[in-house]
Amino acid sequence: MQLSKDRSQIISVSNDDIKEGYFIIPDTVTYIEYEAFRGCTELRTLCLPRKDITISCHAFIGCTNLTTIQLPEGATIGQDKF
Repeated sequence: MQLSKDRSQIISVSNDDIKEGYFIIPDTVTYIEYEAFRGCTELRTLCLPRKDITISCHAFIGCTNLTTIQLPEGATIGQDKF
């Protein structure tokens, strides 16, 4: 996983970063870059621990096996993220 220097942004994630189909967004992250998870076909479950994360367009494009997203109460995900 590539993070910004201050660890507030996910720049990119690869299949090697995904453990047994599961990925937890670090607590420090408030922004997920455009196509950050592009092609992560190993990703099945994503955990977003914060509800104040901004997700760029197509952040999860090509994540064809992603079936579950765990969100904190009150969190939403807009259009064009997948």
